[in-house]
Amino acid sequence: MLVGFLASGSLAAARTPDVEARAKVSPGPASTGQIFEPAIAAGDAYAICLYYASGVGVQYAVYDFSTHQWEAEGDVDANVSSTNDPSIAFNSVTGEFVAAARTGCSLLTTRFVPDPNAPNGYGTFDGWTERASSCTQPAWDKPWLVAGEMTAQRQEFYIIVKEGFNDPYWYFRSIDGGVHWSADKIYLGTNPDNVPQTSTFGAQIAVLDGGAPYFTYYTDDSPPLIRILEGTDIDPADPNNYDPNDPADVGVRWAQVRGVVEAGDSPDGPILPAPLSIPVHAVTHGTYIPGNVAGKSVPQLALDPTNEDRMYLVYQDTVAASGDGSTDVDVFLHVLERNGAARWDASARIRVNNDPNEAESDQFIPSIAVDYAGYVNITFYDDRDFTQDDSASLGKFNLYFAWCPPDEVVFSYSPRNVERVANPAVTALDQTVYNVDPHEYNGIAWLGDDVVCTYTGTDPNAQTDPYKSVISSSRVVWTGTP
Repeated sequence: MLVGFLASGSLAAARTPDVEARAKVSPGPASTGQIFEPAIAAGDAYAICLYYASGVGVQYAVYDFSTHQWEAEGDVDANVSSTNDPSIAFNSVTGEFVAAARTGCSLLTTRFVPDPNAPNGYGTFDGWTERASSCTQPAWDKPWLVAGEMTAQRQEFYIIVKEGFNDPYWYFRSIDGGVHWSADKIYLGTNPDNVPQTSTFGAQIAVLDGGAPYFTYYTDDSPPLIRILEGTDIDPADPNNYDPNDPADVGVRWAQVRGVVEAGDSPDGPILPAPLSIPVHAVTHGTYIPGNVAGKSVPQLALDPTNEDRMYLVYQDTVAASGDGSTDVDVFLHVLERNGAARWDASARIRVNNDPNEAESDQFIPSIAVDYAGYVNITFYDDRDFTQDDSASLGKFNLYFAWCPPDEVVFSYSPRNVERVANPAVTALDQTVYNVDPHEYNGIAWLGDDVVCTYTGTDPNAQTDPYKSVISSSRVVWTGTP
């Protein structure tokens, strides 16, 4: 499904998207259970999707941008079968991919090394390497991995991960392409005795090449808040003597991204702007989502490659506080723009989905990517095409795609710009028949004018297997001049 969301006025006509037919990424070679959480990263000629396959671990599939097909698949590491929560990023200097995942006790990383002579024609993973271990509690939840600065001397990667459900966040950082990693808990400020940042929920990180890393998370306030932290590279042993070319200097100092300026001065000087805080209503597992799926998606952050002073935040939430009787779940977006060196301004929250009967449908688990032209691409699950009981134990959903052109920072919905792609195969989920669990995140990546969206789908050829799911994809093709 294709939905446009845009500022009042006419849509920029120079560049338009179209969604191609759904493709099956992988059936999960040896899996007989659930398959979900398809992370994807695009390289120079092909993309790699990682996903969790129940009973097998993390699998991979290769999407070739020259053939527009999924050309290869297999195990990331056949020796480790309990991996899940995968993420992946691209090294634009070496052509390698770096990946992260977890088991119940360990945080793992691996690298995909290009090799056209490999049996799959693309390359091989070098096997999972344990980077941290803890079995005292459910540990290392959702390791989000992104690429940072890329030069011949320095290929930087960051991972944000939670130690446990109610325990500290950690960062892991590599400056040699994922070969060696440094790690520490995330403290606010420079004093390591400060209480580390904690939250019940996971976090998501974003960074631009050569820029600062940012990560966003839900707080444990009631109601919760979305907060964003910004990282500054330091030497942990000597924060005032950081050498970006020294492999030992891989520390990060974290601070709250700040927004509204408080009035007045303190005796010690001007008061800092208050931390940027975005209130939300419902973020717990399965809250108000038909099918009672996991549904606790982390707020997604995307930086604009055309404007270093702009980033976008997208998340799911009820329209009003649950105490007000609201059970309608929507996808919302904020445009964040830097206002001077010390603060960011956030737009009012913008409803991305345009379902005409708001109270009758829900939208959730958004994913976002901002492409080279500054266009915002968002996918989310949506049940508007089905009639179902919100309290049902199983539900039906489609995948929708929404977008907006750059520099239109105040969005509104215009009915005349809604399009439905004539593609009956785009249906992503039908849990009543197949009992598919989409879990907590999807994938979206772009290369040039192609955007590839990966998500949990059902296998139309496996109707006798109520637990069979597949990873599906939809290719969005942008045409015209940005």
